[in-house]
Amino acid sequence: MIEGAAYLTLPTLSRRSGGPLLAHRYITAGSRLIDELAAAGPQGWIVDLRENTGGNMWPMIAAIAGLLDRGVLGRFLLPDGRSQAWRLRRGYASGYVSLNRRPMARVPHRAQRRRGAPLAALASARTASAGEAALIALRSQSPSRTFGTPTAGMTTGNITHFLPDGTRLMISVSHYADAEGRLIRGRIEPDEVVAGGEVGDAGGPGGGDSALKQALAWIGA
Repeated sequence: MIEGAAYLTLPTLSRRSGGPLLAHRYITAGSRLIDELAAAGPQGWIVDLRENTGGNMWPMIAAIAGLLDRGVLGRFLLPDGRSQAWRLRRGYASGYVSLNRRPMARVPHRAQRRRGAPLAALASARTASAGEAALIALRSQSPSRTFGTPTAGMTTGNITHFLPDGTRLMISVSHYADAEGRLIRGRIEPDEVVAGGEVGDAGGPGGGDSALKQALAWIGA
């Protein structure tokens, strides 16, 4: 907690190590942290994505599912004009993040963000790929606002092909879009561009962190 607001970082989750076990631990850790912070009755929430350079987007979104409403969170836009929705679905005991109807990551039944509680996200030039997908999911909520500097601009959906010599060839096959289907091409501009909003300028979530200060002011903490 920082000045009455719940603060959490969403770190990178590599696709290349750990596999399903690491993804499960990542989701569980995020869900438990949200439970603990929700118990304190925060005025609002801040999710820090400034050091999230990407990886596997599905466990990332599942880890913060307690902050998100059910429904479409974002989309992939395909070259033929079709779109594939990223959706949060909930059941009685659990839920899952899906791509269209295909489950991509299970989420535990966890405490929800209080209805109407402000949700802020911090972004930087290091926020990339899956980190940008998580940012799009957070921006789909209301009320929400983003702070910091423009993201890396790696806003594409990719497929990895394994060549006979073991080389990995990653091919971009779609663009990201927001929940309404609006194309996101390149960098994502924050709602409030904050000079000195990078993590390196701040030395962590402390007194010199301009983006964090702006987010706290917006929340009213």
